[in-house]
Amino acid sequence: MTANPTTLVVGGSFRRIGSKLLVQRRSWEMIRIFADRLAQPIFAMHEVHSDQTLAFELPDDVAVVSLPQEGAITRLVKSMMNIRMSGDIESVIENGAVVYLRLPDWSCWRVFNRAVSKGNRLIASLHGDWAEEYRCREGNIAKRLAFNLMASYVDAAYRKIARNCEILFCTGNALHSQYGTLARKSIVIANFLHSVDDVCSPDRKSVATPLRILFVGHMEERKGLIYLLKSLDLLIHEGTPARLTIVGAGPLRESLGQAATDLGLTQFVEFVDYIQYGEELMQRYRDADVFVLPSISSEGVPKVLMEAMSQGLPVISTDVGSSKELLGDGKSGVIVQRRNERQLADSIRTLIENDTLRCELIRNGLELARKSTREVQSLKVDEALQSAIPEATGSPSYLGYPGSEKSSREAGA
Repeated sequence: MTANPTTLVVGGSFRRIGSKLLVQRRSWEMIRIFADRLAQPIFAMHEVHSDQTLAFELPDDVAVVSLPQEGAITRLVKSMMNIRMSGDIESVIENGAVVYLRLPDWSCWRVFNRAVSKGNRLIASLHGDWAEEYRCREGNIAKRLAFNLMASYVDAAYRKIARNCEILFCTGNALHSQYGTLARKSIVIANFLHSVDDVCSPDRKSVATPLRILFVGHMEERKGLIYLLKSLDLLIHEGTPARLTIVGAGPLRESLGQAATDLGLTQFVEFVDYIQYGEELMQRYRDADVFVLPSISSEGVPKVLMEAMSQGLPVISTDVGSSKELLGDGKSGVIVQRRNERQLADSIRTLIENDTLRCELIRNGLELARKSTREVQSLKVDEALQSAIPEATGSPSYLGYPGSEKSSREAGA
């Protein structure tokens, strides 16, 4: 193996405007936790033309190649048949690159099969339980059968990838317990993006009237937002004045707006377009009274929970992925059952009525945020990469780009 081989980093999306390459700031900062430790990373991403959330400009010397623009079924079939990929990606693989797979992403499975057939060394990171997401999808009997078959296929794919990795990074112990033991070496990480200086403790001795509830994330089925809307309906009809702000984008934006209308909640719900990771988003956390993550499946260690706690905001989360572990089984946040709007509404009400509990959760959350910084996670990743693939580690050229070393808050949106 030659010194400092190229590493093909697979996963993510970008948008091209002229000579500029645009990504989501949050996704790029997550990737950097790993890529900043690699000497020669090349980023294989999906080129998307219409996604306005892709608005953060990459440094000029970041090398990006496009993943094939194919539907999920096409990617699945080509993966199973081990068909060659586009020229740029195939060339990188054939030249002996280390391949780093960021899952879940269908293209990772196809790249994995090509890389294994060529003898490339592999590393991977798991950022959510994709099999669980399929198992938890709703529908008629035929759809549920199809979803369960897909869940079994995805689980088998995860296991095969894990067995072939030099090192496997798992976001949270829930994923690690399923797949970590299959890899030659595995480590639990969390992908947190804040630094100690980003932790903020605003005055939260009281809550506003009406109560300000916040959600930040992708509007998709697995986030369980319909249950948050139903819990808001319960609160209002039972005499607790409240407002809900949903920040993000996603395929369910229109249907969630219709659900709010059907429940008579239009005046109580505000939908805010996607906000890039940075100061504007942090201000949203500071302006709220409580953060709620009502997910029903496929979470690792949710970054939004840590973002909220780092801004002194008390949090409520369903028991999905490693959320319960992150919150210390209730020490740093309230844990509720998934798909249970009654328990969610009761927990929100208890949190605002019990000043002692609310202040304790805020204090514990801030303490946890100060201990769980980006720097702590980066050190764990660096040590793991140095032990598994030392020849691929180093300092990529884009780190010389102006502003590349600034903290997320300093750099802004």
